[in-house]
Amino acid sequence: MAESSDDNVGLVKSVDQVDRLNAEFYAKFPYPWSISMFEVIDDPRFWQDFLCQEIADWDRSLFAAAQPRVWVAGCGTNQAVITALRFPQATVVGSDLSPHSLEITAKNAKQLGITNLQLRQESINESSHADEFDYIICTGVIHHNADPGFTLGKLTSALKRDGILELMVYNRYHSMATVPFQKAVQLLAGDAGQPDLDTQVQLARALVAELKMDNLSAGALSVSSVNEISDSQFADLLVQPVWRSYTVESLEELCSVAGLAIVAPCL
Repeated sequence: MAESSDDNVGLVKSVDQVDRLNAEFYAKFPYPWSISMFEVIDDPRFWQDFLCQEIADWDRSLFAAAQPRVWVAGCGTNQAVITALRFPQATVVGSDLSPHSLEITAKNAKQLGITNLQLRQESINESSHADEFDYIICTGVIHHNADPGFTLGKLTSALKRDGILELMVYNRYHSMATVPFQKAVQLLAGDAGQPDLDTQVQLARALVAELKMDNLSAGALSVSSVNEISDSQFADLLVQPVWRSYTVESLEELCSVAGLAIVAPCL
């Protein structure tokens, strides 16, 4: 698939190099931000049944295994914990590039007494999982990779033939303001291949203040005042070094090449 001028990929040199960029970025700016409450529902099958209903799996064949396996690929600071609580009968694997994010995850899991969660520091691009998982969650991840098709292929290989992948990517039309801003910050910061993240955040905040950029909506974040959000939120929105976005058509093409079929699109 050809690169689009609507993407921020000027720093992309290789898969390994972008993995290192992202590892540094999320070590400095753990994402998402910490939350103060994790929801637990009494019925241990609620989220299993809900997911099966979402994909019209009326026989509940998705979680037919006695102990289904779930992979949260690129779990950040809290998604693996949320998933382990939602699927207490499953073995949940959470992986991420950022050791700091995994430390936060492990601390929360320990405080909550979670026993069905395994954490791994690894890149999706270097994973060797094969036909292993009933359900894979990968949200807000592949569009920050050097080659999203390669990354998606790794996820597909890890998925059982009748398994389900929950995938979220950025909407092209929600990124129309974000990407030019990111490119401008990179240009003004004078970064050549290795961004100075602290300088970029300071510069981006100064630009936001000067340009009076309130009510900004992009990617997965909508805020009433950009100046009031945390550095992690701010950096993930306006300083992320690699950012791609998709239309319905380009996402469908990406999935088709990986051997996937979209069964339950949602916004």
